[in-house]
Amino acid sequence: MSDETSAGGDAGAGNPAGERHHPAQAVSARGRATRARLLEGARAEILGGDGSLEVAAVARRAEVSAGLLYRYFDGKDGLVAAVVDDFYDGYDSEVFNVI
Repeated sequence: MSDETSAGGDAGAGNPAGERHHPAQAVSARGRATRARLLEGARAEILGGDGSLEVAAVARRAEVSAGLLYRYFDGKDGLVAAVVDDFYDGYDSEVFNVI
């Protein structure tokens, strides 16, 4: 496993049938930067696109392989949820700085 992520659930051998894979969290600076590029790519696709979100397009924007996205997010739903969470984290931060 690379230094970009910590150990997460592995969908491979040794896991009981039906156990869901959970993407690992980025722990290195490189991993955090990759995750940030993926989030920015998804954000750009959502804002500038036609309402659809393609993993391949996000990966191209982030300059990574489409498969790498799944190391950081649990598919498109997980990616969109992370974009929304990131938005609200920034929003909350701005609101609390004003108060």
